[in-house]
Amino acid sequence: MSQTLLERDWRSICDIIYCVCSCKGLDELEAVVVQRLFSFIPCTQVTLFIATGQKDGEPCYDRVKVIGIDADYMDKFLEGGYGTDPYLRGFGQPNNSRAFRDSDLLPEHFRVETPLYRDIYKPQGLHYALRSFFSHEGSIIGNVSLFNTEAAGDFSDRDVEILNVLAPHIALKLGQLVESESQQQIIQKRADVLDRFNLTAREREIVRCVLSNTNDVEVAEYLSISPKTLKKHLHNIYTKTGVESRMQLYSLIYNI
Repeated sequence: MSQTLLERDWRSICDIIYCVCSCKGLDELEAVVVQRLFSFIPCTQVTLFIATGQKDGEPCYDRVKVIGIDADYMDKFLEGGYGTDPYLRGFGQPNNSRAFRDSDLLPEHFRVETPLYRDIYKPQGLHYALRSFFSHEGSIIGNVSLFNTEAAGDFSDRDVEILNVLAPHIALKLGQLVESESQQQIIQKRADVLDRFNLTAREREIVRCVLSNTNDVEVAEYLSISPKTLKKHLHNIYTKTGVESRMQLYSLIYNI
């Protein structure tokens, strides 16, 4: 990248990274990312997609945040099967959080003839895009796209470098929050299931230990009880929940 960032750019970048790292949840992170990028990098629209799961090895983008001009064609984009459009396929299979301009990867004459451009981008006046996929532990968990009109021109080397610096920090925080919220959902789901069977506090603790794939000896030692007492507790748990084994208990808690 030929253009060097100025000192004021680096101060702004450090401030954005601090704000990103300070986020306590996905809602807050979404707002920080789109608002700060929109105010820092000149653009018409910023669109952030977050995938909280995968299907058939592909990210399922089930959260979207937009700032700038209204995303009038978002429903059509989400429901139109554009994931296989030549425009998007032209990006290849990204496995890192590097930033890129569409114009760096796709020739102009090719882009403007794709269904995605004709159906979604052109009607909104969106012509140029700067993007980054967010990779965490080998999986794509989100992406951000900044758009400009043809009159505003393409994104500069400075813009690309700024997003290159910010993207790994956003990806790391996003990955942490997605994992944290997923764990919280599992914990809440487990609590909801256990509430139905009126387990005692001790029985709940034993269930947590059993579901962590700890064997009976380790569970007994951890809880400072004898193996015989543990078996009695497990018998009561199985009776209350209507299961006969650890596997059935696991299936019950996680609804397998």
